[in-house]
Amino acid sequence: SALAADPQTELARTQAQLADAQAAQRALESVLAQQRAQLAQLEARSADLSSQLDVAKAELSEVTAEYERVSGLLVQVRDEVAAITAQLAQLRAQIAELDAQLSALADEIEQRSIELADREALLQEHLRAAYERSRTSLLEVLLAADSLDEATTQVSYLLTVSDQDVTLAEEIRTIRSELRTRRETLREGRRALAEARTAAEAEEARLQAREAELADLEAQLEVLREAAEAKRAEQERLLNESIAAEADVGAQIASN
Repeated sequence: SALAADPQTELARTQAQLADAQAAQRALESVLAQQRAQLAQLEARSADLSSQLDVAKAELSEVTAEYERVSGLLVQVRDEVAAITAQLAQLRAQIAELDAQLSALADEIEQRSIELADREALLQEHLRAAYERSRTSLLEVLLAADSLDEATTQVSYLLTVSDQDVTLAEEIRTIRSELRTRRETLREGRRALAEARTAAEAEEARLQAREAELADLEAQLEVLREAAEAKRAEQERLLNESIAAEADVGAQIASN
């Protein structure tokens, strides 16, 4: 490949890419911090849900359990299950987005690694060609020079690296720094992604177990509701009988 027509412009572009890589690293650190905070919040809500289920179980185990009170507790539990389900869905979406970003970053690293190899090969070729030219010219300089000082000056000039090659070497150093930053970002992102997936899977499993517990409690609540309705119906029947009896007594008194 040929050296860019404007090496300084190419170097500036490479330096901008390094700045972009550093900015991307900072942005990922911010995203991962938010994700860790959300996971902590999710774990706290999960613990609260466990406590609510324990309270509901204790209430239902009481012989004098009241339908309305236990029903209210289970409504709160169901609401909390829905909130955790929504939070898990949001976390899964974030995990998928982070996975896509890291895949794109890996592709970028691969492409920039190819570009780096091309630039390194170009610089190596330039230096090899300069060295070959200098070997041919050195003998001529030494034979043609009028003095040792003149020969030394001309030899020094022949061995001087061109400005373009200096710029190319700086570009290579910048690309290497950029790649180090991007690889660090990728490693940290993949580690955090694995942790988030593990945590999400664990919370999903816990949520499924708690939904099963909730379904069982709701079935018990239905039994309690039926018992409460039967009790209420019996109380209404007894009340109606009492009212009818009072009416009969009143009618007999009036007839006498």
